[in-house]
Amino acid sequence: MFNSIFGLAVEKTANALAFKTDDSEWRVILWHCFLLFCSIYSLAAMLRVLALTARRLH
Repeated sequence: MFNSIFGLAVEKTANALAFKTDDSEWRVILWHCFLLFCSIYSLAAMLRVLALTARRLH
């Protein structure tokens, strides 16, 4: 459920920030950089939660 809400929010943000120029190549590059940043940030947050959970269990 979170992934679908997050995906919808990202899609709406991308539509709102869509450039009106023809240089769609830069838009694709920036979009992929943004998605990579979000993926790394989400992975780091999940690892942090797992580390805290493991620390509490021991």
